Formats: sequence, C-alpha cells, structure tokens
Amino acid sequence: MDERAIACFGEAPIDIGTDDSSSLYVALSDYFTRATTIALARHHRSADDLPEGLAIPKWSWSGLQQ
Repeated sequence: MDERAIACFGEAPIDIGTDDSSSLYVALSDYFTRATTIALARHHRSADDLPEGLAIPKWSWSGLQQ
C-alpha cells in the first residue's frame, strides 16, 4: 500500500505541470516517501510509549536535515 500511495502522490505534481526533475517535485517526493515508509512505520501504541527527547525531522529543499 505504501508503494501505491507514493506513486499516486508522485502523479499529483505532474498533473499540475510540475516537471519530475524540478526541485519542488524532488523535495515533495523525498519527503512523502520518507514519511510513508519510515515515519509512519514507527508509530507507538500510546504517548506513554514515546521515548523522551524525540526531535521532529526538519526538511529543506535539499531534503532531510540531520
């Protein structure tokens, strides 16, 4: 299901005329792919299961910022 969601999301910018090699397309695609395959796969069952000190990933036009 993740692969299909990524494929559908990838078509949306193309549908509005964004070139698939543009920086906008690449940034959106990288973000959505990571969010779909990595971030959502690591959900905890409850807030009590979350470790202390977790950081929210930061993204830029260059991708994930470490």
